[in-house]
Amino acid sequence: MSDRAALTLVVYSVDEQDQAAVLAAIDDAGLESDTDTPEEGTVALGTHYVIGQTPLGEWQDLSRVLRSTASSAVFELWQDPFESTDGDYVAHVPGIGTYNGWCSGDGTPHVDIGELVKSLNSVPSFMTVEFWLAQHGDALLGRRILAAIEAHKSRNDPVAG
Repeated sequence: MSDRAALTLVVYSVDEQDQAAVLAAIDDAGLESDTDTPEEGTVALGTHYVIGQTPLGEWQDLSRVLRSTASSAVFELWQDPFESTDGDYVAHVPGIGTYNGWCSGDGTPHVDIGELVKSLNSVPSFMTVEFWLAQHGDALLGRRILAAIEAHKSRNDPVAG
């Protein structure tokens, strides 16, 4: 048996002209809505599209396809942890960027403490925390992208209402 784990995609916003591309990517990845079937031909914003088991690394292909064929899509996706490894997480917000990191099984992103310590140890003594967070820290922690995702969640996630 090959290494496999669950994969989840949540789309928070997508322009009408990109909906077909998102739906095609969802279909090609074998994802299904975890709630009621969305209206035919539309992406159910804030809905979890999942597949129980798919080869590790599939999140990379899905992320690449969505970013290249549905440029307006705001999404997050994650592949669950496998054995003793963390899961893989990606969030994308057009105009802001893409954040890749590690995550727990419920898609909660987290940072590798070793990477954080390494980054902090390389900071020049004159650099302020504010500057570090705006530059190196933002890249490592994904603050701007995750804040934008949270704003979309609060507007579009049926659970967050």
